[in-house]
Amino acid sequence: MQKKMDISLFYYRSFLKKNKLFILLFIPFFLSFSIPQSSEFKPVNNSGVLIHKLDSFALSLKSIRSDFTQKKHISVLEEDIISKGKFIFRRPNTLKWSYTTPINYEVALLDGKFKINNDGKTSEFDINSNKMFAEINNMIVSMVNGSILTSEQFGVELFESSKQYKAVLNPKNKDFKRFISEIHIFFEKSDLMVSKIRMVEASGDFTLISFSNRKKNTSIADSEFSFN
Repeated sequence: MQKKMDISLFYYRSFLKKNKLFILLFIPFFLSFSIPQSSEFKPVNNSGVLIHKLDSFALSLKSIRSDFTQKKHISVLEEDIISKGKFIFRRPNTLKWSYTTPINYEVALLDGKFKINNDGKTSEFDINSNKMFAEINNMIVSMVNGSILTSEQFGVELFESSKQYKAVLNPKNKDFKRFISEIHIFFEKSDLMVSKIRMVEASGDFTLISFSNRKKNTSIADSEFSFN
């Protein structure tokens, strides 16, 4: 068991190291490949009304604070990797992912930069120095707050169950679609907040990030976005 864990961590660290830019997308977030669609979700009757409702809510969000659990499937591994941590977001575009299990790994978008702390080793990228960085920044923020539903970069299909809305996003950009084939975003009907984000990689690898203990519009100090 320990040997399997060591191998998993080796591949996980290698994946993080070799895919720093891609991890920022998640980076966050992949699933639905080879997983059947739940029969409880049905198409939304009036998608325009729902998109307006969710977009208006996104505009009202000043901050988000949440725990998260990430399930990462890498085809070369026998077992999925479960990671846990904390997430914070503050309008307009400042956020931080802090992984605490199984390794310490942090990603922050702050002051126009992507900042990475890989178990004490830090690096950063200037968002505005590269068009792709800027697009990734906008995408991450819009996925988190839900405003991505009005983006012209994706085709959007909306579904609902008794407790959730689900948005299925299909990238229109062919280059982007070579890496990400589909994104699923789940909104809770009770508070309209994003509770899960799923994204399918073109390779078939996937991750599912689930948000828990979600709190909106609380005060978040600048110091919380710094690396410990």
